[in-house]
Amino acid sequence: MTLSVLSSALASSASAAPAPGFSYPFVFGPFPKILSSNPAETLAQSRQNLEADPEIHAFLQDVRHQLSPTQSQDGSGVRTVKYQDTYHGLEVLGSMALHHEGPEGVQITDALSRFDLDVTPRLDPSEALSLVRARIGDRELQSVPELKILPRHDGSAELIYQISLKSTATAPGADLLVAANTGETIAELSHHWEIEPEMDPTPPTGRAKRKPVSPKLAVPLIDVYGANAKCQSLDEEGFPSSIQPSLCTAMAKSSQLKAAADEAGTQAFKNAQSVATYYAQIHGRNSFDNKGTRLVNVVHVGKEFANAFWDTEDQIMGYGDGDGVHFASFTRAADVAGHEMTHGVTSVTAKLMMMGESGALNEAYSDFFGKMISNDGDWVMGKKIFKDPNAQGIRNLKDPGSILARVSGGKDKVTKKPYPSKMSEEFPIQEPCDSSNDRCWVHLNSTIPSHASYLTAVAIGAENSEKLTYLTLTQYLTPAANFKDARDATLKACAQLFAAATCKKVEGAWSAVGL
Repeated sequence: MTLSVLSSALASSASAAPAPGFSYPFVFGPFPKILSSNPAETLAQSRQNLEADPEIHAFLQDVRHQLSPTQSQDGSGVRTVKYQDTYHGLEVLGSMALHHEGPEGVQITDALSRFDLDVTPRLDPSEALSLVRARIGDRELQSVPELKILPRHDGSAELIYQISLKSTATAPGADLLVAANTGETIAELSHHWEIEPEMDPTPPTGRAKRKPVSPKLAVPLIDVYGANAKCQSLDEEGFPSSIQPSLCTAMAKSSQLKAAADEAGTQAFKNAQSVATYYAQIHGRNSFDNKGTRLVNVVHVGKEFANAFWDTEDQIMGYGDGDGVHFASFTRAADVAGHEMTHGVTSVTAKLMMMGESGALNEAYSDFFGKMISNDGDWVMGKKIFKDPNAQGIRNLKDPGSILARVSGGKDKVTKKPYPSKMSEEFPIQEPCDSSNDRCWVHLNSTIPSHASYLTAVAIGAENSEKLTYLTLTQYLTPAANFKDARDATLKACAQLFAAATCKKVEGAWSAVGL
């Protein structure tokens, strides 16, 4: 369903006041099922169901807020329509109402932010931009600064400018969130979503292998390129900032390997096949965007680049060759490829913001599906990218604390602390969220929800867990979701898929990490 169809259908939909004596249980409400294949009818009824919810009905009495359909998705037998909130016409980041219909009926997710805010900025766009020029230099903008609202989980909200930067020869593209009243930078969010490995080892842990499933659905075409001096720009440390695949050396085109394909190119091709086949077989998804878009991979990116990334701007997968000391080519690990390409799925579904707890969820889901895709018998991320055969991975979903994370202590000091496995161990979030603090610890704190995913898989089985986690990620989360939101969303999604006894086990898994 396209946004234009959604919008035109909404314009003709009628609102409905809540029925007298209306009662709204925790999960399901007494809403009429839609059972229509007509997009306009589906949208009109979903809108009426939203307005029948007493909390959302009350929310909409505040004429400063408007809800507009922004996304429609079908999967796992559940149809979801997401409505974006605007306040005085300004987008409220992550503030949404969601309408779900599945085998067990209709559900409403109220992820709306409630606040009072003066929307007149003290700084105009040019003034805000001038205040951050010291941070960004003369970097070119992708678009003019856009005024938006950033809600906080304490019930407050902040007027911000979102400033999108183009990639340069020394830096990838990024989004700056800048306070519209003070000019202070709240976050700098790179368009490269990296796996950011650590070099500290952890012992391997076991997981039962899933039985292979024969292909049933079409998979996207795959291209692989080898980076060269003509097609990539590097910063002073050899990190890739921009890549033009068309100028790189073609190693595979339209799912056909070429004679020019080297070991890294061949492995990247196999990785992309594994990821595409997994999402098609297990979840009925055709490519990261479910539109069959080809998977573009580039190997040999950077110089001694010990990382891999998904580029949200250009929608490409990049692999580094490693630093030659601790790390070998990042194409060697299928779970790394699964992690990064799952970022592609997240970027078009939940769109989790890469900062704080929402960013940690983004990383956690990528780690979980990376392990589901590799299906290599353990819960340790990225063991195969290390040159030392006894090195034991980046993160450990089963036993997070067995790996030490590098943490900046200020003044060039680096300390090592265990990755957290529960909320009492969460690294505290202090803005601005940028590269100096892992964008407010998106990788470090990711092991709290990813450990909950591991415990869920133990409790209800890997097959049930991956089905539940996929539905939650693609249809039940909003961009600013925090850990508690993820827990609540998981339980709601569970109620559509499984019996109450199974969902009780899922609840126990999240409770075990303090949520």
